Amino acid sequence: MIKTHRLLVLVVAMVQAVLLYAQDPYYTTISLSNGLPSNTVYDVMQDSKGFIWLATADGLCRYDGFECITYNGPDQTSKSGGSLKEDKYGRIWYENFDGYLYYLKNDTLHGLANQKKPTGYVGFAILGDRIIATHRNSIDYYNLTTLEHIASEKLDSGFISNAISTTKDYYVATSNLYNVRYNPANETYKLIATPLKTDFAIGRICITDRGVLCYNQVKEQRVAFEMTTDGVVSKFNMPSINFIHIIKYVGGYYWICTPAGVYGIDDRGNFINNGKPFFSDKNILGVYKDREGNFWFQTSADGILLVPDINTRMWELGGLHPGSIFVQGNTAYVGTQAGQILQTYLPDFSHKTLFLYAGGHDISNLYVDTIAQRIFASSSMFKELDYAGKPMSESVTSVKDIERIDDKYYAYAASGVLGLLTTSNSKMSEKSVWDKVHFSKINHTSWKTSSMLKEGLRAKSVAHIQGSNKIFFATNLGLQLLTPNGISEAKYQNKSLFILSLHRYKNKIFGLNTNGIIYTINAQGEISTLNIAGNAPVGINRIKVVKNFLFLFAGKQLFYIDLNDNSYTANKIYNSIWANEINDIEVWNDKLVFALQRGLIMVDFGAKPNALSTNFVVNRFNINNNSFDIAKPISVSHTQNDIEINYSLLSFNPGHTATLYYNINEEGWKAAPANSRTLKLASLSPDNYTIQFKLGETLLPQTIQFTIKKPLWQQWWFWTSVFVACLLTAFIYYRWKLSVQRKENQQAVEKIELEKNLRQSMLTSIKSQMNPHFFYNALNTIQSFIFTDDKRSASSYLAKFSKLTRMILEMSEKDTVSLTEEVDALILYLELEKARFNEDDFNFSIVVDSSLDLDIVKIPSMIVQPYVENAIKHGLLHKKGKKKLTVDFYIEGNNLCISVDDNGIGRKKSGELAKIKSDKHKPFATRANLKRIEILNKGNNKIGVEYNDKADFSGIATGTTVHITIPVNPENTLYNEPTYQSHNN
Repeated sequence: MIKTHRLLVLVVAMVQAVLLYAQDPYYTTISLSNGLPSNTVYDVMQDSKGFIWLATADGLCRYDGFECITYNGPDQTSKSGGSLKEDKYGRIWYENFDGYLYYLKNDTLHGLANQKKPTGYVGFAILGDRIIATHRNSIDYYNLTTLEHIASEKLDSGFISNAISTTKDYYVATSNLYNVRYNPANETYKLIATPLKTDFAIGRICITDRGVLCYNQVKEQRVAFEMTTDGVVSKFNMPSINFIHIIKYVGGYYWICTPAGVYGIDDRGNFINNGKPFFSDKNILGVYKDREGNFWFQTSADGILLVPDINTRMWELGGLHPGSIFVQGNTAYVGTQAGQILQTYLPDFSHKTLFLYAGGHDISNLYVDTIAQRIFASSSMFKELDYAGKPMSESVTSVKDIERIDDKYYAYAASGVLGLLTTSNSKMSEKSVWDKVHFSKINHTSWKTSSMLKEGLRAKSVAHIQGSNKIFFATNLGLQLLTPNGISEAKYQNKSLFILSLHRYKNKIFGLNTNGIIYTINAQGEISTLNIAGNAPVGINRIKVVKNFLFLFAGKQLFYIDLNDNSYTANKIYNSIWANEINDIEVWNDKLVFALQRGLIMVDFGAKPNALSTNFVVNRFNINNNSFDIAKPISVSHTQNDIEINYSLLSFNPGHTATLYYNINEEGWKAAPANSRTLKLASLSPDNYTIQFKLGETLLPQTIQFTIKKPLWQQWWFWTSVFVACLLTAFIYYRWKLSVQRKENQQAVEKIELEKNLRQSMLTSIKSQMNPHFFYNALNTIQSFIFTDDKRSASSYLAKFSKLTRMILEMSEKDTVSLTEEVDALILYLELEKARFNEDDFNFSIVVDSSLDLDIVKIPSMIVQPYVENAIKHGLLHKKGKKKLTVDFYIEGNNLCISVDDNGIGRKKSGELAKIKSDKHKPFATRANLKRIEILNKGNNKIGVEYNDKADFSGIATGTTVHITIPVNPENTLYNEPTYQSHNN
């Protein structure tokens, strides 16, 4: 029985065994995902500006903490290499593994043109004005300025192991140790050969503070020797490993880089980390320490392991990935992403597992009630545990937050519901102010009860001020307030509040919304915004109250406010951890305990910032994609107004991060974009510009000044000249235009007057010529009546002739006459002409469209008579038999149409008769009238005349029709149904 009991105790002890795990330094990885060309890194160097240069398997690259830029050259024999150097001209050099040297100039790698044929990678030096390289059986010197080969010194040894250098010495390891000693005072170089006094064979060498450390890469020789001015000293025994890549003396430690991690040895020869290597799962190729104190461990497959502080150790907890932490005394309760609740002992981080969720779900919430000694956790289920990890109750409700209200109740916030609950050790017999509201939602008084006081919402967080009888819940439907009388929404300035999390300290609650604004709620339920003093962080995305500290997470930076100080001043926490990597935070003694994805870290709370600050470097200043030197005066035209400033913030320690601000012409500080290192200022107006910069609240000395000149048309002298030129031009133009206008007006007046006089005189002349012609014919007719003693006919004819003569005289004084006057004149004229023919030989008719208003329509005076006269004289006079003439007046569109139709001999026959008679007399009336129409058409009139020769089916002429069209104002024409009135004789 005793044996059985002892065995059981042993098993329990083994199960509850305290676990210890490796403690590697905290690091961040720089790899392909950060822009490295390769995850294999052979060498690291920081230049004078602060940039980090890396020699990788895929070439040389520069890293500024934000991005990597890789450089190549056209004549590289291979890209991988090491031995990074910077010369006094700022050029970066490296040696590839073929042994060729390259330097960077204008962003392109160039080979050393006059270099001797190398035997392979050895290592070179830059001392003073010399480049010193080792080749087969010689050390060669090159001028740093001209890059010409200037000298060689012979080596007596054969195989060359490696070569390293300081600012004054260049060491070459062969069977002897060669040293080129540089004296800056007199610019001399001296080669010294040091034979070994022991039987130790030099494998590789390493520069230390006191001399040169010699070691072998293979495990046959376990001792490293240091050669100093006092001779060869045995330094330390090598670890029992098969192979060593290299030993580096960095930061006061000897770092033995191996395929299975890196060993650290102090100056006294003592191994650190209990003799175990750091990063035992990594193939470490080298280590470098920058001016900020960061260690850069180079690996063969994992890029760079950047260690900001070698003394900040991480307890990886066997890869359990802690997500939440609660510290009570010297015990930390840790919830992991694999479903474990760990009880961890500080400060050594040994731990045991209290509880393990089945299925290994992430523990999303961990709350420890130190009064009731209960642990509440949410994972696949919500569980209540005692301090030994024993489950006391459980629920399928997904509880996001829980807080103790009194000895009887807890308030909880869950997905879909919020309310109160009792637990296994709740004092159910005691009365509480919350009984009424709690039991209003349930039907029994069992200790395993929860009241669902409001459903159909997503509750995220809960907080309660003791003694206030007010419980606040952060939900997706706003901030909910629970009192003993019920639940309602609490608003700020009549607006809903959407809070991410609530945290209480004493009699005040702090809540963070999605915009990074922190609200406070006092015991009376009054809500206000928190005014943060000091360097207020930008972009707060998470808060937590631990003891009397309010921690503020803002991107990669972490701040705290001492809540016992009513000034609420934000203080930056200077440590080597990116804030966005911290899952949870606790305070233990004077230290901060961080739960990170990879494990737990403990750092000093009051750590002071490193004296080195972030280095701000302007890489390129481009205007319209053209690069300018900001050290020289810059003045560009108004079209060159698109500015790009590419810069680097050279800091590789998270504790040194700060926001960059810029100020243009004292117009106010603006934050530069956090996700870019290029500041773009587009379409700037012409002006003198000064751009200032500051990091946080620290004003930087760098300023950029440039001038965008005003365009020509914005210069004062240009506008003065333009104004004077415009005045002068306007005056000259005015004078010229006035002169031209006067001439044009005079010419126009003269032309109008001349045309008017000419037209009037021509019309008068034509009329005066036409009238005597008619009078001659009429008088002949009267004479014939007198000779025949036909007094009645003579008297009648003479009366008509007199009336016609009077009408002609009156019409001769007018440019236009009414259609009535024209028709009356034609009737008199035709009646007089008829007297020349036999009684029944000649008949005429005048037809007028009844839609025409004869008294309104105006036409040129005596426009029709010449065509009627011509029809009689040349058409009807020679015709035998009945003679007929018809004159028709009608409307077509906007034209008055006049048709003069005869059944005479036709124009062709009339022309032939005229030739037979050799009549030199031309038809005066026709010619006169055509000339008259031509003159009238020079005005606004468009009078048309067409002739139509009529013939029968056999082609014999049957007469002529003349069509005359005269434009008429439509308002003077009546468009009625076409009925005709006629005058026949």
